[in-house]
Amino acid sequence: MQSFKDFCTSHDIKTNESLSNFDIINYMKKLKVKYFKGYFMKDELNKRIGRNECGVVNLQNSDEPGSHHCCYYKKGNEKYYFDSYGLLPTNEMIKYLKPTKNSSPIICSTFIIQKFGTVICGQLCCYVLYMLDKEHKFLDILLSLMDEIHGIKAGGDLNEDINLVHDVSLIAELL
Repeated sequence: MQSFKDFCTSHDIKTNESLSNFDIINYMKKLKVKYFKGYFMKDELNKRIGRNECGVVNLQNSDEPGSHHCCYYKKGNEKYYFDSYGLLPTNEMIKYLKPTKNSSPIICSTFIIQKFGTVICGQLCCYVLYMLDKEHKFLDILLSLMDEIHGIKAGGDLNEDINLVHDVSLIAELL
C-alpha cells in the first residue's frame, strides 16, 4: 500500500495547509474514486444513502464556516466511518449510515491519527477513500497511517496486536 506521504506527493495534494471543500472535490475527481457522491456539511446529507457511495462531511452545519473533515464509505452492506481524531460519527451521520435498527453496523476508526495542531484532515479523508476504492482493508489503512504518522507498528507480540486492533477499529451497533 502506498504511504500517505507518497500518495500526497504523487497526486500533487498539498499538505502544508488545510483543504477547502472545493479542493477536496477537485482532488476526489482527479483521483477518480468510484463512488464519490460529494462533499457535505453535516446538515446537508441526503435523506437516503445509496447502495455504493462515499463522501466527505464537515462536522459543522451549512450556516457555519466549517471546522473538520471526516469521511464515510459504503459498499453494499459494508459501512466505514473515518474521523482522523478518532471521534465517533455525529447523530446526523449515524442516521444517514444506519437508518434502521436492522441495518448493518458502522465500522469506525477510534484511533487518533491526526496530530493536534495540524491541518491534514481533508488530505487523510482523500487518502482513506482512495485506498478503500482500491480495495485495501480499512484496518490495514489505519495501521499504515498509525505506523507512518506515529511510528506505531503492529507485529511482534500477539496480545499487543489484539489490543491495538481493538483500539483502532471499533465495530459499533449504533442506535
